[in-house]
Amino acid sequence: MKQCTRCKGQRPSSEFYRHKKVKSGLSSWCKECNRKYTSEWGKNHPEAIRKRSIAKRQKLREKVLELYGGKDPMCKCCGEPEIKFLCLDHINNDGSKERRKYGPQAIYKIAIRKKDVLRYQLLCFNCNMSKKISGQCPHLIHKNT
Repeated sequence: MKQCTRCKGQRPSSEFYRHKKVKSGLSSWCKECNRKYTSEWGKNHPEAIRKRSIAKRQKLREKVLELYGGKDPMCKCCGEPEIKFLCLDHINNDGSKERRKYGPQAIYKIAIRKKDVLRYQLLCFNCNMSKKISGQCPHLIHKNT
């Protein structure tokens, strides 16, 4: 049994989150108090939540660019090197299906975990949209003629 320093209630150890930096290895607040505080904090600090979300998404994007584009990522179709323009493309055009199934935030995590160059590639936004709209990028059409 452990006492929560917030609500002062005695609870079993399983009712506390693990915390590496605390001597006991458990958080000083019980899970219920922790959830209440976190929920309230999030309601009062939406801008901080948004900034964290953007930073997290940016880190995932950087990992994807490095994983699928190497040291100097570029569009696989036209060679565009501007990182701001690059995006992850589903080679088999099943991106919308995957986003519906897992959510838009999960795509980068899945691409990082799978490391599947036969499923994902880097394209610039223009090539990616052209591929989506017409089935093939104009750069590829001109190369083949």
